[in-house]
Amino acid sequence: MRLSTTSYAILGLLDLRPWTAYELTKHMRRNLHYFFPRAESGIYGEFKKLTSSGMATAEASSQGNRTRTTYTITDKGREALQEWLATPTERAFAMDSEGMLRVLYAGAGTVEDLRRTADEFEAEAREMLRMAQEVTDAFLAGTDVAQRDAHLRVILTDFTRLYVTAILQWSHRTQELLATWDDVEPEGKEELTRQRLEEWAKEINTLLDE
Repeated sequence: MRLSTTSYAILGLLDLRPWTAYELTKHMRRNLHYFFPRAESGIYGEFKKLTSSGMATAEASSQGNRTRTTYTITDKGREALQEWLATPTERAFAMDSEGMLRVLYAGAGTVEDLRRTADEFEAEAREMLRMAQEVTDAFLAGTDVAQRDAHLRVILTDFTRLYVTAILQWSHRTQELLATWDDVEPEGKEELTRQRLEEWAKEINTLLDE
């Protein structure tokens, strides 16, 4: 059976410990929301796929008047996870940003629309920082559910640190630029546009030469 990337994300979390579907969904929102948000949709269908294929087990239990199901990875599931990790990625990195789409087509709107989008980037980056602070504090306290993988998670946090820093820098740089604009028309903006393109061209060459 061919598994989706979401299935492997679930197997990776089940490899840490057994979870109920509710617990795992909550944990995914906390840990995967900003770099793999599609894992949050269709989780229950993925559980059925994993249990029917023998990669996870489902055990029902009662808690008061409610019944909950706890999922546990099997040896077959661990083998599938290990095999997936040994394969090349279909695409290691891809940006999925409605905000950038709005920047791309900003010429059809107003400069106020563009300013709002830049502000929203900053607001979401700060929200991401607050979430990162919560996770980092849990690791430092030795209480995170993935504590055993702290040496691996710090690689991810390093990416997050650089990523959020880049978003904030871009947002502030864009806000400063748009403060000098009265509209989104090209007239009067040619010189600075050329300057920034030339700066980027030099940086591209420098990065490619490293």
